Amino acid sequence: MECLFLTSHAAADEGTWIRRLHTDLECELSRRLGRAVLGVVAGPDTPESHPVRASSTVPAMIACLSDAYFADAACGRQWRIFTSRRTLVPFPRSGPEPPTEAAALIPLLWSPCRRPLPENVPPVHDPVGAPTGVRDLMRTSGDHGAYIDLLAALADRVLNAQRLALRPWPESDVAHMRPAFGTTARRPASRGPETAGRAGTHRVAINHVAADRPWANWLRGLLVDAGYRVDLVDHDPRGSLAASSTRETRSDAEVVVLSRNWTAAARLPVGSGGTAGAPCGPRAVWVQVDHDPPPGSGALRPIPLYGLDDAMIQRLLTALRSPPT
Repeated sequence: MECLFLTSHAAADEGTWIRRLHTDLECELSRRLGRAVLGVVAGPDTPESHPVRASSTVPAMIACLSDAYFADAACGRQWRIFTSRRTLVPFPRSGPEPPTEAAALIPLLWSPCRRPLPENVPPVHDPVGAPTGVRDLMRTSGDHGAYIDLLAALADRVLNAQRLALRPWPESDVAHMRPAFGTTARRPASRGPETAGRAGTHRVAINHVAADRPWANWLRGLLVDAGYRVDLVDHDPRGSLAASSTRETRSDAEVVVLSRNWTAAARLPVGSGGTAGAPCGPRAVWVQVDHDPPPGSGALRPIPLYGLDDAMIQRLLTALRSPPT
């Protein structure tokens, strides 16, 4: 089967919506070409080297842009390799204006980028997608209207990129390419189980609403690598936050994923006095996964993880190791 494109995305954005977009585009391309077409996309258990190597050979790369994307070193490597490739066969001087190498890189606004682009990344012009990002478009549009138009536009761009015949990047050089941006790997290196028990914390619950499951999965991987036993708890906004996690998991500490999805599910502003916004005990650590903090969350002092900054990740691990106050 032909492999026509790579869906490049941040580890923090991995989840159902990314995989659905990728699969739907494969189906659209297969329908147009009358034969099976495949793309490459990283999943939760995919080795980091797989999409990086794909960026050295695929004809087109869809870059799902977000703040997390430009903080992810694996995405930075894919970007560096793909944008370093050049056409294999020069276009004739006569005839229609040929596409440039840049046409094979398809920027897709996954979620709003509130931070400025890294200095060594050129401005991204005319990204495909809705003003608030494709993730929100998919949630609101379903299988109709704007989402179908988006798939058609992406398929057009992927097929147009086939004209370029980009030269593969030498496999021997792939492992040595430095990222164009990003300061974090997909997960920090394991810190060993001994760090988890310094203050008696061995088991951690990650309390989240269903829409934030991709973030919860990423946090689980981070904490398992750090030596913790981890339970995922789907928060019920009608019940007590502390009671649900403690009763279901008997956890020593709790990480609460705070986002717009959380406040929408709770139907209460954080800190309003309702059970959904109440702090859940001395071992609760709140993490913020949206750029803008939800109203009323200041008193909770959430740790901002939306950019996957190394210092903030370390701050989370330090908070879990600290004794209760």
